[in-house]
Amino acid sequence: SRSITNKYSTVVYAAYIVNFQYGGSDKWVGAYLMEDGVNKVYFGEMGGQDQKLGVHPAGGSHGGGTTLSAGTGNDYVVILKYDISADHAYVSSFQIGTESIPEDEPASWDVDYDNVNADGGGFWINGIKLEAGGGTDVTPGNVYFDEVRMGGSWTDVTGGNVVDAP
Repeated sequence: SRSITNKYSTVVYAAYIVNFQYGGSDKWVGAYLMEDGVNKVYFGEMGGQDQKLGVHPAGGSHGGGTTLSAGTGNDYVVILKYDISADHAYVSSFQIGTESIPEDEPASWDVDYDNVNADGGGFWINGIKLEAGGGTDVTPGNVYFDEVRMGGSWTDVTGGNVVDAP
């Protein structure tokens, strides 16, 4: 995990590139947004699902409909927006070499989750932790993360460099 100097208290964006070797349920590959070292919001390939993008509060579960395919050549940029003030999280993925990352924040996202902080009270985000694992006898195999970013806007995490599909 990595703590950051900024404490986001209204809106935070986070992004990473990921590739994982194996599909199957009861495994996960993604990241947690954190407050002072405590997991708050997970986004990525969901445990209990098979190669599905999702977002949920720490300890919760919420699957998505978008597929994140395992294996060689299936590299994805995963981008999260967490509106802390509205307590709503959004996540989308873009397959490198196949899908373009839009220059501007999309009007709709692949998956969203309302009431992330169901226990009430506000919190801020000041860290991120990459995580991959699985249940008994289950593994995502080799997992590769790259270009982990956090910021206060879409442009902060996309770098303003739009990646176009070929």
